[in-house]
Amino acid sequence: IRDFKADDPFPNLVPDFALHSAGAYVVGTRCTVAYNGQASVVELFGFPVLAFSRSPTTALEPDTNLGECWAFQGFPGHLIVRLAVPARVSSVTIDHAAREVSYNASMSSAPRNFSVYGLESSYTAFTEAVILGSFVYNADTGPASQTFHLNSTTERYWEYVELVVESNHGNEMYTCLYRFRVHGLA
Repeated sequence: IRDFKADDPFPNLVPDFALHSAGAYVVGTRCTVAYNGQASVVELFGFPVLAFSRSPTTALEPDTNLGECWAFQGFPGHLIVRLAVPARVSSVTIDHAAREVSYNASMSSAPRNFSVYGLESSYTAFTEAVILGSFVYNADTGPASQTFHLNSTTERYWEYVELVVESNHGNEMYTCLYRFRVHGLA
């Protein structure tokens, strides 16, 4: 497990191959269940007719304002991403809303333990995925944006990567994934 650098400007100075507006998109979440407790409700004549929550694609957008996250319940939480272009992955960044903008300074919904895998295709079984690294997001003392460098950069170019969130910082109802970035060489 590798640690982050608190004052690292790295993620803002290199390409993000998981950026939705650059062409990346979510191809699956396996059996992950979306959390609908924060769903927006559309009413017609005072009756609820539609409820929706933020989609997993939210995690590929640069907006990390409070509430602009993909919330899911239970563990593990899976996010399979087709990168904008195939890349030799060297690091990943997890962003969460800053503690300073939280109403109660709680970071309990932030991911804690997570792993990143390379996939042959969007149909690759999880048991056939290649682990690229396992990390710990430190919401207690770390910055909102934390970059994690892989132990070794493989020579392999990945078109698909999978983020697996294995725990959070204590929230029993849901985990909020604000942003997931993938860095490397195209």
